[in-house]
Amino acid sequence: MSVKFVYSICLFFLVANTSYLSAQSSTKTQGLKKLSQSSELWYSNGYEIRASAIQDFLSEAIAFYKFEFPETAEGIEIMILDKNDWTQRYSEIPYGIPFFDAEKSIVIPADKFTASSELGYEDLSTDQEISEYDKFIISILGQSYILKSRGLDISEIWMRDVISNYFAVSFFEVNDFLWDLSFGQSKVISPGSLEVYNRLHKELPADRFYGYQIKFIELSATLFNKGGFQMLTELLDHFQQKGSVDQAETIISKYGGEEYDIWKASMK
Repeated sequence: MSVKFVYSICLFFLVANTSYLSAQSSTKTQGLKKLSQSSELWYSNGYEIRASAIQDFLSEAIAFYKFEFPETAEGIEIMILDKNDWTQRYSEIPYGIPFFDAEKSIVIPADKFTASSELGYEDLSTDQEISEYDKFIISILGQSYILKSRGLDISEIWMRDVISNYFAVSFFEVNDFLWDLSFGQSKVISPGSLEVYNRLHKELPADRFYGYQIKFIELSATLFNKGGFQMLTELLDHFQQKGSVDQAETIISKYGGEEYDIWKASMK
């Protein structure tokens, strides 16, 4: 087989794969608007002000993470969707919680009032404001780093999401942001066990899913004050080497073992 023939075959599959991904992205963004001066941020009609505010907010966080972790991926696609556009693309996921989709895009609710109602409270902030609800977006940015930049495969989804929220907490702690975890909720949602979260996290109602995130954020805040970026770096390197969750817990125990044991006992 000639080198020229092999090269031609490789080129064919490269072009075909690129065309497939391009078509996939084109279908996903069909009917959306692109924010000016941003090739990666798409939004539902009527939400340009909110898209611009989120772009500014995320740009600050991305710059922060690139300083701490220079290998952070460039070119993160962001989609800010009203409930109709969301349902058309992600019918299986309840409207209300930002997430990282299978094509590695950050998906964010555009209508904060409707989204927050799904969580049991009302976010009455304007589209120009970054509310307490919006701060959760930063944990999804952390997840994008774990999955896209690092390509980590963490078998326990709850551990992946704890580390994602650790990213968010680190940004807020270092930059002296306050983060009110209970912001306006009419009732405290009891999340349930970590085993349930691993099995059903994509199927949970939005308010119960968020109940888990609050618990993950609380643990992350406690651990960051003990281990800072050193613990985060050790955990990322550990999972880069395909380490187990049990071994990761040994790393956590070096910095906040007692606090972690109490937290884990509460998640049964």
